[in-house]
Amino acid sequence: KHYSSDVSVSVTIAEFSPGVSAVTLNGVVISGTATLSEPGQYALAVAVRDSFGASTSVAGGFVIDKTAPYLSVIFPGPGFVTNQDVTIVYASTDNFSTSGQLVLKDDQNRAPPFTYTTDGVKSATLTSKDLAGNISTATVIFTMDKTRPAAVADLRLDSFTPASGKVDLAFTAPTDNLSGWADYVIKAATLPISGNNFDA
Repeated sequence: KHYSSDVSVSVTIAEFSPGVSAVTLNGVVISGTATLSEPGQYALAVAVRDSFGASTSVAGGFVIDKTAPYLSVIFPGPGFVTNQDVTIVYASTDNFSTSGQLVLKDDQNRAPPFTYTTDGVKSATLTSKDLAGNISTATVIFTMDKTRPAAVADLRLDSFTPASGKVDLAFTAPTDNLSGWADYVIKAATLPISGNNFDA
């Protein structure tokens, strides 16, 4: 068993005939009572022999773990923007619990994998709990934007310079709903307009 606080050990032996007993903690003989506060793994063993030579023994172990697991989000990074599904990549370790013993959840109470598929600004908080009940958290904020930007609706001729044969075009670029910006490519027929024939 794992504990996140101090542990008090008390051993009581019931025997009708006189005998001998030994109580050891991590191989060291103790009186039968002890209060432990240092984190670590402990092995407790009790051996008894009565005056008729009959004997019995019992052993058990426990762990004192007062430290929360290490937890870090590796991907995505803070402020990440994408038009693809996102599966959070994380790392979590602990001093006394293996990675398979750690309980990982997100703020939707889901177990791994933590995959996000819908548009929006996501604030994902992961928690990692060890066998002693210690908990750590990690949060990452990212944006998923699978929606195409709105098309330019008011592309128009702004001015024309006969001497150079150039025209100035004007339009209002719609604001993207999540990313906040968008790139637009303006073409004449099927050829991109360049600085040789267009002044932006």
